[in-house]
Amino acid sequence: MDDFEALSIFLSFLAAFLATSLALSAWQRKSSSWARPFAIMMMALAEWSLAYALQLSVGTPATEHIWRRLQNIGMSIMPVTWFILAAHFSDYVNIVGSYRRRLLYILPLLTVLLVSYELRHTIRLFYALCLVMGGTLLLVRGWRQEGRTRQWNTLAILAAALLPWVGYSLQLLGFHRPGTPDLLPVTFVVGAASLTSIVTRLHLFDLVPIARQSVLNNMPSGVIVINMQDRVVDINLAGQAI
Repeated sequence: MDDFEALSIFLSFLAAFLATSLALSAWQRKSSSWARPFAIMMMALAEWSLAYALQLSVGTPATEHIWRRLQNIGMSIMPVTWFILAAHFSDYVNIVGSYRRRLLYILPLLTVLLVSYELRHTIRLFYALCLVMGGTLLLVRGWRQEGRTRQWNTLAILAAALLPWVGYSLQLLGFHRPGTPDLLPVTFVVGAASLTSIVTRLHLFDLVPIARQSVLNNMPSGVIVINMQDRVVDINLAGQAI
């Protein structure tokens, strides 16, 4: 085991720990509308990174397919939860009701059972691409109705959540070769650490800030908040119209 591989194993285990901690924190506050899908997404990230760490540390040619199949579970679930979160952030939560939400999970879970790696891989990537693009379209439409502060918060959260997929895409494109640093664990830990920082700093699972933002956006009067340098730090929809 070389130094790069040892570092990849450590980062993957660290990402799994951070993602699990975030998932448990979110699940305890599941009364928040998007805390539950966020918790599921973090558990998927933890499972993916943990299976990858085990593949690197204890995997053998005979058991490699087992670790890859375990990684498929987290990789298949994350795009679904990303789409659900995008619907919540952009106030289109009605399109991911309980019945439709269950349907979204069926296809990725079925791909885990497929024997053919090529077919499973192709279906998962196509489905993930559709969900990512669909979630992006929802965000673009929803941003026009959001305050500027919430727009940046949404962008930061979803960008951090997509980082593991960036690392995975780089692997597919051949950026990781023997004897070079593995970018996938780096994106694991950077994404998990970024989400931890954002959630902690913004108190995103607390009901009071969420309720405050909802009240501000529905007020008929304009509210514009500036700091000591006369820069706008928050503004509601009526304030934007003014």
